[in-house]
Amino acid sequence: MAELAPYQEQKIIEALIALGWKKDPEGESYAVIMRILNCSSGEAKATLEYLYIKRVLIRRVNSSGEELDPWRPKPLGRWRWIAT
Repeated sequence: MAELAPYQEQKIIEALIALGWKKDPEGESYAVIMRILNCSSGEAKATLEYLYIKRVLIRRVNSSGEELDPWRPKPLGRWRWIAT
């Protein structure tokens, strides 16, 4: 993964948050990142992991407001990205 400029990070975060509530937005998340960075799906996945796990700039919450743990299975229902 190439180094992200701050404006790229911000643009990706804003686009992920704009996705809103979804049943399974990961595919859409990768598509958003691929469109913004003009990159492959592997690079998009690495970018999402970088922003979510390493940089902690975004987090996932489910419809009851609980944060989702990346190491546990996702509960049924809808979830979305929010800024931290």
